[in-house]
Amino acid sequence: MTKRASQPSPQFEQIRARMEQARQRVIGAPGRPSFSLPFMEPAVDIYETEEQVVIVVEIAGIG
Repeated sequence: MTKRASQPSPQFEQIRARMEQARQRVIGAPGRPSFSLPFMEPAVDIYETEEQVVIVVEIAGIG
């Protein structure tokens, strides 16, 4: 059986805090869904033909 520490190491906590700060700078405040920001949503076109459903998604850097 693996023994687990009851508290994360100070180094781990420091890394976690820095990652959370970076996330907040990019996405926004905690609890705000990241998909609500327009810059995070690629252009998408969805349509149906007689034989299939077609989904076209814009991928950054691909022309």
